[in-house]
Amino acid sequence: MVLSTKERKRLLQLIILEYLPANVRSEYQSMSSTSAKVLRDALDSMITQHVVHCYHERALSPIELPQMTTASDSCPLSQLVMRDSSVPLFVGIPEEIKQRLRLWGYELPQFMMSFKIQEFESQAADAYAKLLSCEVGEFSQSTVIATKTGSPVFRWESLREMSVRDLKLFESCKGSVLRGTLVTSPLMMTGATTFLQDHHGDIIQLGLYNFVPGKMSRLDRFEYVRKHLRKGTRVAIAEPFLKIFYDGGRGVRVDDPRELQLGADDTAILSISSYREEGNMFYKKKMHLAAIEEHRRGCQKVGGSVEVRRQHCIQTWKLYRGHQLLHPRTTCLRQGR
Repeated sequence: MVLSTKERKRLLQLIILEYLPANVRSEYQSMSSTSAKVLRDALDSMITQHVVHCYHERALSPIELPQMTTASDSCPLSQLVMRDSSVPLFVGIPEEIKQRLRLWGYELPQFMMSFKIQEFESQAADAYAKLLSCEVGEFSQSTVIATKTGSPVFRWESLREMSVRDLKLFESCKGSVLRGTLVTSPLMMTGATTFLQDHHGDIIQLGLYNFVPGKMSRLDRFEYVRKHLRKGTRVAIAEPFLKIFYDGGRGVRVDDPRELQLGADDTAILSISSYREEGNMFYKKKMHLAAIEEHRRGCQKVGGSVEVRRQHCIQTWKLYRGHQLLHPRTTCLRQGR
């Protein structure tokens, strides 16, 4: 039986009010209708993924399935899963999901963030060590759905300052910029994960997607983010979007690299040479698309006068003469003859 949109919304609202943390319930009730729908869709996706994970974890064979006891449909969670799937829901799985829901979106007190960061840094170090030893491992931690939509139309100089405590769940903070310092080394999974601390000392997790240019090996991707997202790096995020990640924790997700500046404050902007050197490195490895992207980022992100941008474009043109064509007005690299 496929649930109607109205019935799905009703069951998800009951799940939110019955099982989610108090802070998420409170935020949900004060959200706009658009943000509330995004939260429900994200919750629905998380429940579906976790049900699939439970079955995979048990590795039940077709012979074992009929022997399992099915759960009752006495709660809204069971009703949602059972009415929307032909697969039986077995006893024990609803309780596992409920345990997960009780911490989904829970706002961890700031004094606890140091413990989370220690755990994260250990995980990042282990993942990097496995890559160096050529061990194959999956570090993917894909998030449930819920991302910003549309292309950015902001101007950096027009954005007003905000802090971590101003973030709103499942909303893009239009007209604002979040600045801070990275306080951990990054972990490269589906995207790059790290943590930012703002000027109040508050910390938030970051998920940076599409940050690594071109196609790279897993080790090269790890090396790239470790170089560019070093601990202590100043960053700025335009119109940040706060969501709940797959593990249930809160964090800011950035899908468009144009919404991220590195070394971004009044005094520290990444130098022109750092972009050029990175592009040269990619070029030597015959990773031409990655090299082009790195030089394009340099043209786009390096602050300063028009002359600074022009000099960077000249260096880019010299590197790719005969292969690429530089448009002098927009500082974009395009394919040429």
